[in-house]
Amino acid sequence: MPLVSIIIPTRNNHRLLARCIDAVKASDWPEFEVIVVDNGSDEKASLTYLRSLESDRCFKIVRDDGPFNFSRLCNMGAYIAAGALLVFLNNDVIADDPLWIRSMAHHALQPDIGAVGMKLLFGNGRLQHIGAVAGLTGLVGHIDVGLEPSQAGLLERNLLDHRVGAVTGACLMIRRSLFWSQNGFNEEAYPIEYNDIDLCYRLAERGFSNVVVARRHLTHLESYTRGKTAVNAYPLERRAFARDWNDMIRSDPYFHPALSLATHIPQLG
Repeated sequence: MPLVSIIIPTRNNHRLLARCIDAVKASDWPEFEVIVVDNGSDEKASLTYLRSLESDRCFKIVRDDGPFNFSRLCNMGAYIAAGALLVFLNNDVIADDPLWIRSMAHHALQPDIGAVGMKLLFGNGRLQHIGAVAGLTGLVGHIDVGLEPSQAGLLERNLLDHRVGAVTGACLMIRRSLFWSQNGFNEEAYPIEYNDIDLCYRLAERGFSNVVVARRHLTHLESYTRGKTAVNAYPLERRAFARDWNDMIRSDPYFHPALSLATHIPQLG
């Protein structure tokens, strides 16, 4: 089995990070390393916890004190990754299914597959992510948000692994060689928002299919470290996305044109 490099950007809040890492350690995948990219932690307890991780050969700690730039932090971790597969994992994702890496790698190792995402649930157990749809309720949105995880959705898409236009970077796997063939995440145009979607669309442009694993799920507490972001908080990134992906916003190839883009739950427009 190939080595998997799990890249986790973080800042302070060591209890949240420890919960994330403890779940990662419970995975059944035998070969993995964890690269923690610390974006300027200054809490004593967090610094102590990070130092404690360095005694484990499976962990690498990278420090970056610059302004928050998710793309840069992820790229920094990818630069030192040794694994053939990269996983970008938010520190507020609880990977509490021991088969999650195996389920993602099953797809990511296929030569025609680009990015692989996971079915994610909110902390209350409701659906948070099962793939992103261009143009949904704006520039891009998650489909079926708020459903029970057992609800099948349109054509049982929420229960079966399937191809999608894009997946969230909260938990995203990709072959390292493929990631760098696309020059990684775009640090300049998409430092905080839309970097994951942009990567997925660039992969699709080059003939790769993006996949979401729906047969299993993880929990995403979502924006726990940085807090909730106001809608339309990043106008420069939104304009860049609208400019770069206007054609996709108008016509997502994985979303039937007869369905409404005004609601997260698919219904006839």
